[in-house]
Amino acid sequence: MRRILLALLVVCVAPRAVAQIEVTGGASSLFNADGGTLFYRWPNATAFFGAGIDDARLVFGAGFEVRRRGCDWFAGDRPVYLATGQAGVAIALRGAEVSCATKTRQVVLFTGATGDATSTPFFAGVNANHFGAGALITERLGDLTLTGVAALDGSRKTLLAGADWRWRDVKLDATGGTIAGQNFFEGAGTFASSHVALAVTRADYLNVAAATSEGATVGVEHLSLFASAFQSTRSGQAAGANVTAGFLNAQVIATRSGTASLVSGNVTERLGPRFTVSQFVAEHNVGLGGSFTSNLVSASVGYQMMFSPTRGFAPVLTVSLRLQLDHGSANLAINRAAGQTYYTAYAGLYAGGPSLANASSHMAQ
Repeated sequence: MRRILLALLVVCVAPRAVAQIEVTGGASSLFNADGGTLFYRWPNATAFFGAGIDDARLVFGAGFEVRRRGCDWFAGDRPVYLATGQAGVAIALRGAEVSCATKTRQVVLFTGATGDATSTPFFAGVNANHFGAGALITERLGDLTLTGVAALDGSRKTLLAGADWRWRDVKLDATGGTIAGQNFFEGAGTFASSHVALAVTRADYLNVAAATSEGATVGVEHLSLFASAFQSTRSGQAAGANVTAGFLNAQVIATRSGTASLVSGNVTERLGPRFTVSQFVAEHNVGLGGSFTSNLVSASVGYQMMFSPTRGFAPVLTVSLRLQLDHGSANLAINRAAGQTYYTAYAGLYAGGPSLANASSHMAQ
């Protein structure tokens, strides 16, 4: 019945304009899911229906969104994000949401059934099993922005207040309250000018762990030096330099986590407007990569140094491929870290108008 009512809403409420139909589908070992979504769009409205398998469980999602009188009105399934400048809560909603904004104020209200969300690049759904409701109010007073969040997700209650103050190159943020019934506080300060950037963050997470991070960057036209530190259940430090000279970019990073240390280097050379070549060196590991970009194909292979609170610093191999067709696109992403390989592959086809692939990700999630 709910699907029939949604279809009637699409036909009766949507603007009288040429609609676009788009279908996406895919599979991913990273998300451990596969499925697809059907989108039906007008100039200021979108309807969608998606289904898939997530961890061997069948998941559905459907919704309709329209913009009227300066507000976005939504009915259906999707996560709702209520956040201050530093923290927030994401609630999987099967219900109704309205969001209205002016230059100095934003108001978000939602209510319905809440539960667990499944979100991938190709389909999304909600498994709702209890009542939820919430609100967000943001008010801008010159250089000061104040935000309040109140939400109920079953028995989990969230109440947050945040302040964001900006003056020239200085920004200060603070958020305090409770998230899912647990105490929370986070504060941050940053200074960023044309040649110098400094940042300090302190957070107490849910009465379980505290985390502190500091970072600094100093740069001139072709050279930048940077350093950062993380303190939590597992701590780490990193420092390095980045040099750019014409078609050549070189970066050296020294990292330390616990008793383990690692020095890595990466050099990228731009060979014309479409090709880049990169070399990566870390201890006894040497990697080669590169990228190619055209109107039809975009492909890249490379390494990145990533920090995990449980494993410290480690190199991650990333491979991406995108094909842009006249009426669709195909995407493939592969990530390999700590001896494990994960893939995500999905494609989309559309008819009835120009591609709106970027807008589809907002509606699906």
